[in-house]
Amino acid sequence: MTKALKQKQAVRQAKPALKIRANVSLCEALDDFGAAWKRAERGEVFDEAVLSFVDWEQMVRLMTPKRMELIRAVRRTRPKSIADLARGLKRDYKGVHADVGDLTKSGVLQMTDQGLVMTCAAIEVRIML
Repeated sequence: MTKALKQKQAVRQAKPALKIRANVSLCEALDDFGAAWKRAERGEVFDEAVLSFVDWEQMVRLMTPKRMELIRAVRRTRPKSIADLARGLKRDYKGVHADVGDLTKSGVLQMTDQGLVMTCAAIEVRIML
């Protein structure tokens, strides 16, 4: 295994999975937040990322097929810029820029000095029925 591959795996292992939940009531989301707050107050060390949506429609407005393709491209290619990402996806810069903005605001992506990166190692989706 090459040194670069080992480093890439170490970075992925250090990041938590992003847990996306749909059909979560405001009370459930606040309970989860309160529980996390109490854990932090007790000094517990934990690394969790949760993105909750009130309904399915809200979730699919953010996690569209084109955005999922974009997320996979970021993970695979680690683009240095949005322009590089748009070229690699063969998409219009303006649309990619808007998608990156929404995914960055939601905490899925992050722009760093090294370029665009995922904030998590994986995405787990849970839909409450």
